[in-house]
Amino acid sequence: MDHATVAALLERLRHEHDGRAAVDQIGRRLWWTVPQPVLHDLVTGLRRHLTPDDPRRTAVADLLAAGVRHIGEAWPPSTRAAARAALATAVPDLLVLLDDPGPRVRQHVMQTLVAVAPTDPGVAAALLARTRSESDPAALADLLHALDDLAAALPGWFRSWLSHPEPPVRLAAVAALARRSGRAGVNADGAAGPTGERVPPADAVPPAEGGARGPDEADDVAAGLLAVPGLSRLPDSPRFASPRSGRLDWLAGRLGVRPERAARFAAAARRAGTPETAALAVGAAVAVVWRYRVPRPGGPVVLPPESWTALWATAADGLEHADHAVRRAAAELLAVAGEAARPHAGALVRALERDTDGAVLALTRLDDPRVLPVLRERSLAGTNVGSFMPPVTVLGPMRVHAAVLLPSVRATIRAAGSGAAMVLPVLAEWGPDAAGALPDLLPLLATEHAYRACVVLGRIGVAAAPAAETLRALATGGLRPTRVGGVGTALPWPGTQVAAWAHWRVTGDPALALAVLGRAVTRGPGRADLARLADLGPLAAAHRDDVRALLTGPGEWGRVEAAHAWWRLTGDPAPAVPVLLDALRAVADGRPSATGHRAVRHLGRIATPAALPALDAILARPERIISRYADDPVFGYRTGLGMQPVLADEELVADAVLARGAILSRV
Repeated sequence: MDHATVAALLERLRHEHDGRAAVDQIGRRLWWTVPQPVLHDLVTGLRRHLTPDDPRRTAVADLLAAGVRHIGEAWPPSTRAAARAALATAVPDLLVLLDDPGPRVRQHVMQTLVAVAPTDPGVAAALLARTRSESDPAALADLLHALDDLAAALPGWFRSWLSHPEPPVRLAAVAALARRSGRAGVNADGAAGPTGERVPPADAVPPAEGGARGPDEADDVAAGLLAVPGLSRLPDSPRFASPRSGRLDWLAGRLGVRPERAARFAAAARRAGTPETAALAVGAAVAVVWRYRVPRPGGPVVLPPESWTALWATAADGLEHADHAVRRAAAELLAVAGEAARPHAGALVRALERDTDGAVLALTRLDDPRVLPVLRERSLAGTNVGSFMPPVTVLGPMRVHAAVLLPSVRATIRAAGSGAAMVLPVLAEWGPDAAGALPDLLPLLATEHAYRACVVLGRIGVAAAPAAETLRALATGGLRPTRVGGVGTALPWPGTQVAAWAHWRVTGDPALALAVLGRAVTRGPGRADLARLADLGPLAAAHRDDVRALLTGPGEWGRVEAAHAWWRLTGDPAPAVPVLLDALRAVADGRPSATGHRAVRHLGRIATPAALPALDAILARPERIISRYADDPVFGYRTGLGMQPVLADEELVADAVLARGAILSRV
């Protein structure tokens, strides 16, 4: 969008009565980055219509609220600050509209003010002042949500709204208190907000008229809200314009900040006995399991055993729900329950009959043979075999049943298409037990699936010896597979190193692998497949100096893999351990890191006691190490992630337990 386009759209807006058509055209362009000078012109033009007597003000206020939301979601971080600065020039006009006669205008204005001026004390003061005169329940609830986001009020102030007669207002107060009652909540004197931000002293925040005070009243109100008919269909709010399931689903996620509160909420929702409240109970359980780790021997205590038992029972009840999304969430909750899910295996089997995604994953993790017919059917389809989970997540651990499942996996490979790419990682996990698929793997070496096929053949080992000559041709450049879409290329194939590694694995002769991988490691950082080189161990010791140089190279991933390769080649942990401990620091501090997770595994193999403090810190955490949507787990779950972040944290914990055990066994 350029200056001329902005001028034309603003002129169109000036001649429209309500401005809806022009605003729609402007809004479509706000999905994309707009140069700051152009955006400044646009905001300047829009401000002319932010006056109480302009009929276009509702559309413009709507546009600005949508604009800040789109900027936050779609614009690159480097341009967000400048965009918000341009929008912040409208703050004086927006403050005037807090007294607009239209509730919808006031709601849009609140949302925009919070987004563009979160640190402006004048904004917080104006929003607080408006709570004294706001008569519309939905707008009043959004005021409380806005003050919650700004950390502009203390828990006592929000608690005073719990007795308000309107459900939306009580819900907003409960949500604010849930955030402030978490492990990082406001302390007794109100010095810091939920993420450490400053909030005004108690005497700066006027209380609402008449209000309840007990420390557990938020729980009572949350439970009481469930008795209000149609509460999930509260008056519309711009705040909930994103694709969430509903306000109460969001509230369940917020309550999950404090697991005992979410567990009580789930129990109350379950007792209410309606389909709507049953869905909310499952949502509250999702919030707990997303944020907090489930029980394990020696692990931190998040909830008493009876509370966990009740949450798993809530999930089992959810398997009977009419809504497929609720059934899926319930099944995936049981997938991370471990042995606690075994009493509910019968309900999971019944859920399979209703085609409930997630039940497959739960039953495979229990190694229940009743899931095998479904696994055969879905692996043949070559698609996701359980909710959002790729086939390797579900089928990979089923190696003991490879003989039963292999025929349908082979059929998937023969059918070609994307299904082959999805099931080849499964065969790699099965290793020698996948040898029966060799006739179907050999033709793939000339196709776009050649790289994955080489990995599978290498994992199969000597049983894949008939592939040796083709692997040699791939490793030396004599054969170049077609690329994606079946198109040939004159460019070198990037899989020569994995082909050479696979040749060693199927023949036992390391000469080709040493030549190809050794040549790559001499070319510097980012060139060698260090994991394959490490697999060669002392056979590749002649390349130790080249690997040693990579320990200080650019890129944490490369340094971590070089450290592991150095130890495997030489048996000397001294240069490797500091590199791995440095990568481990992020995970020990609670920050997600793929390289940190790799370091956990490598340090477990090296078994150095120096890693114990970091491993203990990882295992002592009650909270999961999850990055995206940590503050809104139900939203994160429903928007495509499923339980994958939870399973990743479960895998991290399992690897840390193994690493710690390996170290202690050698001390």
